[in-house]
Amino acid sequence: MTSKKTQPAVHLKVVVIGGGTGNSTVLSGLKPWVGEGLTAIVNTFDDGGGAGKLRDEYQGLMAVGDLRQCLRALSDAPQEELMLLEHRFHEGITGGALGLNGQTLGNLIITAAGQQNGGNFADALSLVGRMYNIRGNVLPASHDSRHLKLILPSGQVILGEHAAEMTEIPSFKGAHVGFDTRPTRISAEAKQAIEEGDMVVLAPGDLYTSLAPNLAVDGMKEALEKATAVVVVCNLMNRNRHTAGYTALDYVLEYERIIGARVIDRVLYNTEALDPHSLELQSRQGSRPVVADAEALREAGFTPVGKDLLSHEEVVLNPLDKLATTRSTIRHDPEKVALALMGIYFNNGFGVKKATHGGH
Repeated sequence: MTSKKTQPAVHLKVVVIGGGTGNSTVLSGLKPWVGEGLTAIVNTFDDGGGAGKLRDEYQGLMAVGDLRQCLRALSDAPQEELMLLEHRFHEGITGGALGLNGQTLGNLIITAAGQQNGGNFADALSLVGRMYNIRGNVLPASHDSRHLKLILPSGQVILGEHAAEMTEIPSFKGAHVGFDTRPTRISAEAKQAIEEGDMVVLAPGDLYTSLAPNLAVDGMKEALEKATAVVVVCNLMNRNRHTAGYTALDYVLEYERIIGARVIDRVLYNTEALDPHSLELQSRQGSRPVVADAEALREAGFTPVGKDLLSHEEVVLNPLDKLATTRSTIRHDPEKVALALMGIYFNNGFGVKKATHGGH
């Protein structure tokens, strides 16, 4: 029998699309509300960090780092077990001859499951999901093992997420988002989840290297066009590259340009004032707040929803995570985001919309 602690508050199917930290933040907030009805669709094209090392070593496998973060967010396993799965190896006495320095145990387990299932990550994630005791589902955006390919308006071509991450260009606005090999198809299970869901959430994260790869796969446009409701959770901060100076409107316009259709129903943004000390620390890294101009969003045809979404918990970075310093320490509060998303669904007639359309 399900305990009161784990009983979902509502019976909905909610799909969250994104990358690592942003996706897992939204998932962890929604888990008590939605439970088994929650699905994460995850970017699997990363080629940097520990996940990138595994892709280089075992050709043909997709990136597993963001999958791992989402599995953890949906897990009901004891904290001690989750800490073990998140364990990062440090350099050993042989100076890293094993190649495990900075690698997580969870990445290795997912990779092993993928190998044992002949590269079938649907079966692999089902297996690891049982080990993590997750509520809900974690699905790859695509089963095709590909590398991100960006073509900037200047004509510059950037191959690979890691290369894009390291490219010091203030704005990628207007970049063509694709892959090194075509076709790159949406996974059948991701397509079904989006089309059958009550609400699709585009999670916060790096626009071009985290969320855009999911949105650019063949078939994503058609799936999102059939979605009952699509809600964007706006980023809190911009960095000094890729999205420097972007407003909330810039983000949503780029999302829909990459998707190739007008699909966004609501734009959720933060109204709480950011901590001046945290802002000063982030500004030293070139990070600035995202301006959410509600009137500009309305004039462009979007429906903005402003709420206090800010977390006041201190972020502790893992010194063994080489990418940790690239992530903002100003973050969303999972519970506040979940409460706002539930309010958007129930207060905006999306349930009526789905019933009218016969659940697609």
